[in-house]
Amino acid sequence: MEAILPDTIAQWRARDGQGLRVRPIRPQDAGLIRWGLDQLSPESLYQRFFSRAPRVPDAVVKRLSEPIPGREYAILVVRRDGEEELPVAGGRFVTAEDGASCEFAVTVGEDWRRQGLGRRILALLIREARQRRIPQMEGYVLNDNVVMLGLVLSLGFRIEEPEPGDTFRRVRLDLRRHGWRRWIHR
Repeated sequence: MEAILPDTIAQWRARDGQGLRVRPIRPQDAGLIRWGLDQLSPESLYQRFFSRAPRVPDAVVKRLSEPIPGREYAILVVRRDGEEELPVAGGRFVTAEDGASCEFAVTVGEDWRRQGLGRRILALLIREARQRRIPQMEGYVLNDNVVMLGLVLSLGFRIEEPEPGDTFRRVRLDLRRHGWRRWIHR
């Protein structure tokens, strides 16, 4: 069994038995984040960033690697490859300036889908937001991203009807409600 490093948030096992470590994103992770995003398909990039750009701009990668303390919570799920860590997934939320809500985002690498990582990441984000006493979590999901819509619905989010012409829906979770805890330890 691997030693638990001080900044470890959680340790998980992938379906194939590989050990995964969840830790905070750090500024020096820009290269890992770039590598991970470059592995995503154009459709996955579109689902995450709502843009058909062929590559995420360097400025966005830099921004993703530098969460604002106290306002953002950003995590990276990594696996070991020899002495290196390689990203497999990540998640974050950004708290609104008034503190009344936070907006979440989750990204799971192509080869790591259908293993429950998105659910586990979102459960960690929900837990942290509740600990920070943020009343509501929200996000934006493309209308045709049925996997993510199903996930948020299963975790108790409300899915709003899109405005005419919108390609996405807003999803919201009242963090003051109970019932989501059953997903934390799955």
